[in-house]
Amino acid sequence: MFCAFRSHLFDWYVQSLIDVYGERIRPYVLDCAIMLNGMLKEYLFFALFEQKSFPFQRLAPFLIERLDVIVDSLQHDMPLLSHDAQAEKKKHVPLRLLRR
Repeated sequence: MFCAFRSHLFDWYVQSLIDVYGERIRPYVLDCAIMLNGMLKEYLFFALFEQKSFPFQRLAPFLIERLDVIVDSLQHDMPLLSHDAQAEKKKHVPLRLLRR
């Protein structure tokens, strides 16, 4: 169940990034989704486990500004992952189905 939720969340990241940045991000969308997820996860981990005051209201704008810089810089680089990798992932049978 957790894997399905994570997959849906990742798909949402991918589609949201394409919606916000347009077709120019498509070659880099998996890389950007992974970076966004990692940044968000680490900030949330810090906020939850350090038990210190955290400016949650500033988190989304802060991350979007970082992502803007990342997206702008990627046009000069090759993606590590292709969007086809996401499509290929969906063709594979989940491990939980193989165990039945």
